[in-house]
Amino acid sequence: MLINGWFILNRFSMGKYFTIIIYILMLLISACGNNTPLTPEEQAAVDAANKMGIKYDMDDNMKLTISTQNFLDNMNIVSFRLTFQNITLNNTDFVGADFDVLFYSVDEGVDDDYPSFTFANVSGDGILLNAQFQDISIGSTIIIDQITTFDNNNNLVYFSNDEFDNNGLCYTDDLSTSQIEILLDEPIWNLSTNYCVEP
Repeated sequence: MLINGWFILNRFSMGKYFTIIIYILMLLISACGNNTPLTPEEQAAVDAANKMGIKYDMDDNMKLTISTQNFLDNMNIVSFRLTFQNITLNNTDFVGADFDVLFYSVDEGVDDDYPSFTFANVSGDGILLNAQFQDISIGSTIIIDQITTFDNNNNLVYFSNDEFDNNGLCYTDDLSTSQIEILLDEPIWNLSTNYCVEP
């Protein structure tokens, strides 16, 4: 009887210790989960993906897609001018555009060096327009400027550079900075017009 009692007590003690060990292991696992801080590069990529702005995507046939990224839900009217240097615009194509076109300067017969656009019901992510280019050369740049935005109540909305991303495109083989020299074998479309701007 004494032996049997000791065996039951011993099993209870071992079960208690086993439970405590499991509990400690669970705490350690949860503490060592995905709470590791991001590297500066990873954090910059996350911030860029969440930032409101304009996206530029150029395919191999020189067809450019300009899209919105993370636009506010209460946005409504977006107006801008498509500016380009050292490259020829063939045409703009609204097929597949996700927003209502209120104004296109070419259709309205406006004589200007660069086409202007106004879109309505703009919010979230979506395609604004497609543009076909040709006759490219090193140093070519494409960017939209003179951006004006209104909310659903037709109030003018302002965004700082910290809040709004609009880097444009630059066709270059020189990505050098003041700290490092990066010369490419052939030019690429880089997501910043700064590389094509004379210092």
